[in-house]
Amino acid sequence: MKVRYWSVFALAMLLTASVALASAPEAQRKTEILADGVEVPVSELDEIVYLEDFEGDVSDWTQVSPDIQPVYWFTDDFMAANGTNAWRCADYGFGDPTTGGYADDWLQFMVTPVLDLSAVGSAELTFNFSAYLEDGNWDGANVWVFYGHDENTLAKEIATPTTPAYTETNCWAFEIWFGVGPIQYPGWAGEGTEPFNDAFVAASFDLSAYTSYEFVYVVFAFSSDVAYNSGDNTDMYGFIVDDVEITADEEVVFADDADGNNVGGPFTFVTGALAAGQDVLPYQVEIGDVGQWAPAPSPTMVAGVFSDVNESFSHYLEGPEFTMAEIVPGESLWLNCYFNSDIEYTNAFPDEFQWRPEVWNPITNGWVAPATSGNFVYVGGNGSIWELFSESGFTYDWDLSYLAGEEGVRLRIYFQSPETDRFMTHHLIDDLYVEKESLQHDLSTILMMPYPATVGVDNYGKVYLTNNAPNNEAGFMAVWDLNGLVFPLYPNGPYTLDAGQTLELSINDPTDPEHIGYWVPTSTGLHLINAYHTLASDELPDNDAFPTEIYVWDEGSYEVGADTRNFYGLLTIYQGNEGPVVHIDPAAMNDAVFGQNFDNYDISSLNAAVFFHSAAGGAPANCSVTFHVYEGGATPGAELWSGDYEFAVAQGYTGTYDVVLDVSEVAQLQDLTGSFYVHMEITDLSGGGYYQPFPYRTGAYEPWQQYQFFNMEDANGGVSMVDYGHHVTVTLYQDPASAGEFVNDSVPTEFALGKAYPNPFNPTTTIDFDVAQPGNVSLVVYNVMGQEVARLADRDFNAGSYNASFNAASLTSGVYFVRMETAGFVATQKIMLMK
Repeated sequence: MKVRYWSVFALAMLLTASVALASAPEAQRKTEILADGVEVPVSELDEIVYLEDFEGDVSDWTQVSPDIQPVYWFTDDFMAANGTNAWRCADYGFGDPTTGGYADDWLQFMVTPVLDLSAVGSAELTFNFSAYLEDGNWDGANVWVFYGHDENTLAKEIATPTTPAYTETNCWAFEIWFGVGPIQYPGWAGEGTEPFNDAFVAASFDLSAYTSYEFVYVVFAFSSDVAYNSGDNTDMYGFIVDDVEITADEEVVFADDADGNNVGGPFTFVTGALAAGQDVLPYQVEIGDVGQWAPAPSPTMVAGVFSDVNESFSHYLEGPEFTMAEIVPGESLWLNCYFNSDIEYTNAFPDEFQWRPEVWNPITNGWVAPATSGNFVYVGGNGSIWELFSESGFTYDWDLSYLAGEEGVRLRIYFQSPETDRFMTHHLIDDLYVEKESLQHDLSTILMMPYPATVGVDNYGKVYLTNNAPNNEAGFMAVWDLNGLVFPLYPNGPYTLDAGQTLELSINDPTDPEHIGYWVPTSTGLHLINAYHTLASDELPDNDAFPTEIYVWDEGSYEVGADTRNFYGLLTIYQGNEGPVVHIDPAAMNDAVFGQNFDNYDISSLNAAVFFHSAAGGAPANCSVTFHVYEGGATPGAELWSGDYEFAVAQGYTGTYDVVLDVSEVAQLQDLTGSFYVHMEITDLSGGGYYQPFPYRTGAYEPWQQYQFFNMEDANGGVSMVDYGHHVTVTLYQDPASAGEFVNDSVPTEFALGKAYPNPFNPTTTIDFDVAQPGNVSLVVYNVMGQEVARLADRDFNAGSYNASFNAASLTSGVYFVRMETAGFVATQKIMLMK
């Protein structure tokens, strides 16, 4: 059995993207031959851009074991609780080269001088610390005590803090080094959600239990596991300690502030296998003829030869630097290799042999697994046969396209043996290569449907067909179906689409010569809609069709919100009192229905969808969410109302659940005007279950998608600070007696680009603009180099007054320019981002 293990909960996100491609001549199919004569089937224009077949001189491949590792403790002014420096366990060679970080497979001890506590009655340890480590029970930082009456036979245990409590009961990184068993290895961990992330907290330990011993060492420890480091998340800066003080009967017997001041002597440091109390661990790893496992792709190969290994250790075989090939749009770079392994798998991870390739990323200065969707290791063999990895039972997603053109790229092979007895004889790697692949024929389909979907209301939308490959295409049709009934193409098919171009087809106006349908719903309920193309030569079928679900409401009811029906993703809520905020502006949803002055509406229901994850035990008992509705504006205003929704699910329920909260009788939510905010706060996570939002990711194709989801502390009236969150929509009911007409009674007579406000800004500003005549309007932000950094609008507008929000959270401080352009009118203004 072959198993792929995901190291961080395996929460995958599906991202949708369109790529503009340069045209290229029609290619001739060919076959690539590896340097040793092995034929590898590849698609058109594919080529081998890097190959290591382990023939000839392989002296530039080196063997490294993290069991033998340098000291990573040092004094550092990156962050200090007091004074200038603090003791830090990190390395500037990993993660962000300006702030440092840590790599895989560390075990690092910082040890005080020996303390004689045999004649004292009480002892205490205090210090300040900060830690930003992988979330969950993987990596960990803690405090150990080595103690005894004989310095050569000391016992060791992890001390229990008085404050703050350890966040994890058992950190696997320590368990790798010290073995699986009844002993637990608690520690502090966390990736952005704990008080000690990005700030110092005070820690204290009662050491009175060790006052009868002549030999006592207090040890600060940090260990990282085999699968995720600050090369994957550069925010994870490691473990930092400052202002260490140990008192015995209230007298200071040891102190160190990392600024050169200490009492009782300096720290010493022990790492790797020696810190685990082991000799340097033996292993057999070689590059050579593997004899009995030949024939193979080549007569010599990387051979990791083990026999009934029952001691935990890690090993890397690292290759030399090389420059990654350049690619053009439509091309990609993939890592592949042959392997031969008899690793057994008994479904008892992590107590198994594990392996993977890794790549040195010269951008982040860190080793990472070359995956498109996560950091993982492989568990299990392939039946002791030579097999190309991409054709094996493992998932193949070793995409290196993001390293195209980079200098200083390196590859290495990682292997980890378990602590307990497991049998294997060999794990072999050969013909490690990077291949350039090129799609020759690929069209993608995206279907966009706006709010509202209401009986009797014209339901319009767009189908976008994009040619993502270098060859022009012709003779294909674009089709959409409604509830399984296929609508014919009106009236200009078959279509032609040049390389890199996008074709926009309307589900809108019957008089439009390029519309592909028209839908006026006549019945309520859920309707299934799908758009797709018919290009027979398409090489990537995953993006050919675009299905979605539309719920149609009764006449007089209208649904507004972020258009969550077309893009999907996940965001997990791990603790209570969290949840997303969405800004709802009816006037921006659909001009044809709501107009620019849509007033006096009633909120009749609040809707959401939630996913209960089986890995966390499903739904908690008696779980609920609290909805909050706030007045609109640049940020959430006064709270209008809040109310609870109680889930009618049994404890342990898994899967999706639709939330519909009837608020039609809530007086505060009737006869409203303007925009508003809705916050869905998850108030109960008892029982171990957690919620995942279900599901969406919005895109910038139409103005009704501008309003996405926020964290509560970041909520504003512009583009979302985050892409993923809970699906929260609001159903509006127009009161005929008070709503008035859906009209725009204020049409500008001239085009105008208004002043940005605020300006200077951080990080969001709003730009007003007037459209005097219907037509296409583009609103684009450039930096001082003339490079486009944001496209706020590029579509057809009716005559009217509008505003666009620019969120520059990901940009650096400085001057930018906003340019408005339409037929016969161009205007530019300067804005300044000050962070």
